[in-house]
Amino acid sequence: MDSYLIDLCELSNSIEYTSFFSNASKDIYHYTSPLAFQSIIENQKLRFSDRYYLNDGSEGKAIMQLCLDELDEVAPDDPKFKECLKEECNKRYKKPQRDNFYVFQCSFSVDQDSLCLWNYYTKGDCLRGYNLHFKSGELRRKIEMQPDKCCDKGTSGRPKGRTPQIISAKVVYKKREQKKIVKQVIQQFYNFSVAHSRCDEKFTIEILVDKLMILGVFFKKECFEPEHEYRFAISLYLNNDGTYAAIKEKQEFLEKDGLFVPYVDLKFAPEALKSVYVSPTLDLERARESILRLSQGKFPQFSDVSLIKQSGIPLRY
Repeated sequence: MDSYLIDLCELSNSIEYTSFFSNASKDIYHYTSPLAFQSIIENQKLRFSDRYYLNDGSEGKAIMQLCLDELDEVAPDDPKFKECLKEECNKRYKKPQRDNFYVFQCSFSVDQDSLCLWNYYTKGDCLRGYNLHFKSGELRRKIEMQPDKCCDKGTSGRPKGRTPQIISAKVVYKKREQKKIVKQVIQQFYNFSVAHSRCDEKFTIEILVDKLMILGVFFKKECFEPEHEYRFAISLYLNNDGTYAAIKEKQEFLEKDGLFVPYVDLKFAPEALKSVYVSPTLDLERARESILRLSQGKFPQFSDVSLIKQSGIPLRY
């Protein structure tokens, strides 16, 4: 491998998402319906869904649209580099996935008691639902994946082994902040290109856009800002036989609006769950009793019934 490729890999690896997004531990809340809550408690698993099947049609593509719309502002004034970047962004906007890598996400909020989130996540159940409280830093450490350490290359020719990294951070909504991040990353790759006299090198641009796509996990349009989302994400490589490289968890599907949504359920250690809030429409005492019965033998912390709390939003009929 020549020095250009070695240096390019080192550059890409040096640009960590934590350089732009704080992953300091926060109180985070996962709003969910009664059926989903039951599944989480019984199985001690959180669902990570393929980001391209979520309700927001711009999910995963927003950063490419931003690059295209603001190209003159975020890219250096170099015609060759800018044209190559524009071409790759257009290509990735139309087909975001590359090389069998898929991004799966699980959403939380930093808002402990949000009426709009109660409304959204319990909309089919007369505002009946639950809100699971975690500490983000602890949850990130407590999510457990089953590593597949065998070196079976399968049909993909890609070795298995290292457990994928889960990344987490608060979502950025302000366009000015998003542009600042994008511009900084592009500038680093441009400086690298100039130093190596390869401003029109296609592979450099591809690696740059790969990096932007990962950072784009934490970009959303400003209209979604009331959600105050905190997001967990994982990038998984899918072998040609439908299995994931490096982990034993299976790819599963959920039918939604006629589509089959890919997801993976990941186990978390019980102690990561700090408390539970019940929606304002549920009777607290009966909800507590049912949660105690449901979690018996699985979440011993709920023997302290004060950890099962009620939304403070007043009821209106």
